[in-house]
Amino acid sequence: MRPHSVALLVLNHNGIQHLQDCLSTAVAAASELGAPCPVLLVDNHSTDASVAFTRERFPSVEVIISPKNDFLFSLNDVVLGRPEDIVVILNNDMRFARGFVAPLIAHFADPAVFAAGAGIRDWDDSMDTVGPRCARIRYCWFYKWYSVERQQAAFTLEACAGAAAYRRSMFVELGGFDPLFRPGYYEDLDLSYRAWARGWTVIYEPASRVYHRISASMMARHDQNEQDRLFYRNHLLFTAKNVGGPAFLLGFLLLLPLRAGRPILRGDLVPLIGLLRALPALPRAIARRFRSAGAELDLARFETVTPLDMARV
Repeated sequence: MRPHSVALLVLNHNGIQHLQDCLSTAVAAASELGAPCPVLLVDNHSTDASVAFTRERFPSVEVIISPKNDFLFSLNDVVLGRPEDIVVILNNDMRFARGFVAPLIAHFADPAVFAAGAGIRDWDDSMDTVGPRCARIRYCWFYKWYSVERQQAAFTLEACAGAAAYRRSMFVELGGFDPLFRPGYYEDLDLSYRAWARGWTVIYEPASRVYHRISASMMARHDQNEQDRLFYRNHLLFTAKNVGGPAFLLGFLLLLPLRAGRPILRGDLVPLIGLLRALPALPRAIARRFRSAGAELDLARFETVTPLDMARV
């Protein structure tokens, strides 16, 4: 069987301050594979000198300029047009350990694998910031968390899209990242969730190591309060679109006014504003739930970490 072909896609918008660290380590990692592995900068119409800097300092990096700044969703058309089997999607505010690509790609020997996410540490290499993604339903609410202490290859509900490899054919079949979540948050969880619902699998692989300036890209566009409001909005849309059966959905919707209103008593307006922003898109989210081609996902399997049987890869 021929080896999988691979491309690294770095998404960028006005990120010139990150590109030296990001592209130098991405190019080095690609060269270590021992096979052609193009590195691409997908630029979302930067107004800084990102494109000129890349072309001058990293002539081997192909630059693709998106028709508009569409955040992570610009990658959908790029992935659709690539010939490679595997695309590795990367944030620009990261640097990459030597050999970080190969552990991700190894998992795709299993034809059921949709995605493999890297282990992410903070920029100073002082702590892990992600782990296998776990989740549960309680009281008509969807809860999720990273088991950061479990740094082992394992099944995960979500591959964090800032540093994850995807099987291109499956990515395209799923339609890529759903613009329902524009400008960001939950689009990568939504994509992995839909893959699991198709019967595909998603893997967390900490042997692939990257280092992240946490929230540097998002903080350049939104302050913390705005990020919190976006996060709450998209949590509601993700839940309405994906989670549970009809009884859960009914309970979730009925309890929304209480959940958004009660925090006002302590001066917290984030849930209310998040709900108000979600309301126009809720009908679309619910409609997509009923058009989904996947089965209802049993979240009980993600309440604890399931280590990967490495013998199968």
